[in-house]
Amino acid sequence: MKNAPIVRLNDAITQDQKLRKLVGNIPLSSFVDVLFVADLEANARQASVSRVTDAIEESLESQPELFHFKTKGILAAGSQVDVLDRDRYRLHFDNPKLEGIIDGGHNTLAIGRFVLKTVLTVLYSEDEAEKVLKKVKRWADLKDALTQYEADIRDNKDCLPEAFIPIEVIYPASDAPDAQSYFEDQILVINAARNNNAQLKEEAKANWRGLYDELKINIDPQIEDDVEWRTGEGGRIKARELVALSLIPLSKLDIKGTKSVQDNPTVIFSAKAQCIEIYNTIMGNEEDGIVEKVEGDIVKIVDPGVRSALKLMRDIPELYDTIYEVFPKAYSHGFGKITGVKTLGKPDQLKAQRGSGDKAYLSTPPKTHFYKKETSHSFGEGFIYPLVVALRELMSVNESGEVYWTADPKQFIRENIKAVMDTYKDMIAGQNYDPAKVGKTKGAYNLAAQAFKHQLDAKELERLRAQAKARIESNA
Repeated sequence: MKNAPIVRLNDAITQDQKLRKLVGNIPLSSFVDVLFVADLEANARQASVSRVTDAIEESLESQPELFHFKTKGILAAGSQVDVLDRDRYRLHFDNPKLEGIIDGGHNTLAIGRFVLKTVLTVLYSEDEAEKVLKKVKRWADLKDALTQYEADIRDNKDCLPEAFIPIEVIYPASDAPDAQSYFEDQILVINAARNNNAQLKEEAKANWRGLYDELKINIDPQIEDDVEWRTGEGGRIKARELVALSLIPLSKLDIKGTKSVQDNPTVIFSAKAQCIEIYNTIMGNEEDGIVEKVEGDIVKIVDPGVRSALKLMRDIPELYDTIYEVFPKAYSHGFGKITGVKTLGKPDQLKAQRGSGDKAYLSTPPKTHFYKKETSHSFGEGFIYPLVVALRELMSVNESGEVYWTADPKQFIRENIKAVMDTYKDMIAGQNYDPAKVGKTKGAYNLAAQAFKHQLDAKELERLRAQAKARIESNA
């Protein structure tokens, strides 16, 4: 069976309650079969190479016979465990969202890298092995390498040293009533408890529960590969940044959790951790029909209004970059002289600032945050956050409770940012040109919102005048 490796366990014991736990030491050569099948999808954190994994690999290499005394090993969850003969067990991993390795991901990554290095060094050379390992930085890289060299590894397990890995496998008691549903409910609780010991970030837990799935669906494919949804997964855009921005359209809804953003929009800039808590409060509202359970604590968002708000996240990162891009020109003269604002330097300017401590000039072109488009200036994002949050003024809620754009946001920014800046720049001066202070000042958000509303009203007045003129001309 594809998802059911057979492993050998030394010193195995079974703890039998409503949930069962198989505990033992698995030989490294047998753990190889688990590597090819079990995944880390059920693990709230994503494993990546670090000093921790380096130390684990070094321990396997230098003292393999002591390894099982030096590590807490692996915790896995499976839908079923079959007891076979000769200390063998068949482990079933049927649902990757719930089952697989739920704690010990860094151990697993390090062990997998060690297996690769050992086998490839024996078959080919140490240089060839190192060349492969340089590309194996995260769990996804390891899975790719294991697939590529699967035949080599399976055929040469006997070259691995005699080492044992402590393993626990939690699975439902098949003879207990509602065993499977109880397992599905409790395995996520166990997962969270084990990973709490490692100070797991709240956004990783939320991602694991499925709270970000609707966000993922609506993120522009151009940037989705750059987002780090799970701790250690890698990605220059952090989940909390997108979660914070999602509170802009969500705050148009009159539901639990949104009032705190309406009253204090500065959190979107200055308190990303609080934004995670607010988002989780909104999405944890099962009683009001915001989400519904899929399996255990895994949920999906079902409320039409919330889903419509998150659809606007397809646009907001690009609008963020657009505002950043047009901001310096809209500010007009003098922006480049603000302390902390940087521009691309010419060779003589770069030469003149060397050793002076003045870093006003950059050697490479500055780029926008999300799409990495080259732009004219680099500056603190606190300057633009009130304007980004003011995009909320371009949104409305229809009779069905769904959020939508009432004006083309990108066109509005291009056409109106200069007029908005005529008043907004006074706020920047009032905060001593400090972007952090601007981003944390509630008055900046109120001013930006009022400026957006004013421009919308002017556009509406212009439209009505044009309509009246057209009627007069048609009656002439």
